Amino acid sequence: MIGWLRARSPLRPVWRIWSKWLIAPRCLFCNQAADLGDLDLCSDCLISLPWAESFNGESIAVFRAGIKSLSIQVPLWYAPPIDAALRDLKFHGDLAPARVFGAVLAARAAIAGDLPDLIVPVPLHRGRLHERGYNQAAQLARSTADWLGRPCAPRLLERRRATVPQTSLDAPARRRNLVGAFVLGADAGRWLRDRPALAFRRLALVDDVLTTGATLAAAAEALGSLGSLSIWAVARPMSSSFTSPVTPG
Repeated sequence: MIGWLRARSPLRPVWRIWSKWLIAPRCLFCNQAADLGDLDLCSDCLISLPWAESFNGESIAVFRAGIKSLSIQVPLWYAPPIDAALRDLKFHGDLAPARVFGAVLAARAAIAGDLPDLIVPVPLHRGRLHERGYNQAAQLARSTADWLGRPCAPRLLERRRATVPQTSLDAPARRRNLVGAFVLGADAGRWLRDRPALAFRRLALVDDVLTTGATLAAAAEALGSLGSLSIWAVARPMSSSFTSPVTPG
């Protein structure tokens, strides 16, 4: 992963390369000088992150809902320092974690050979978007797309109704809460018609945290007719149903 990030960094947009010389990258986690191109992350902190092993996707709601996916990529445990960084992204307007975690998702996908044609974030309801000012999943998706050189479609999906916050619900209630919450966006048909036929046969659906999988399952159902799906999130909570964290090879 370290090698991929260093090799990919010079291929990124010119303005990002120039920004490295204007403001030297510093690691998001230790605040020391970064050594992974223009990414605000150092190789020591990258190695020491709480990496998670692959897990059986049948244990989450994505498969219980009957969604056929190519893969489920959730590379990190929701544990220090990942949990604090994701909270800063989601609730405190700090977009730096999105740039770092987007690069991590991209590197994991590239190394695994799991490259989508299109990257789609899980949308926020317009009320929540107005309140927060940004969609953390869209920020992650844009960063991931940037590193992979793939298009990102932040408006392909819409969240058509507001829902009760998922953190207040148990797993069955989370799934009921999201039934019919996502639909293809109003301009999705036009957006797809303007692209070559079959240009987007593989889609990656991106969110910040995967808990029960209910949100991603509901969003995946709305995208199901467009192609095969990969389910991507930055982290998942540690629990007895998952294996222990490991250092990446």
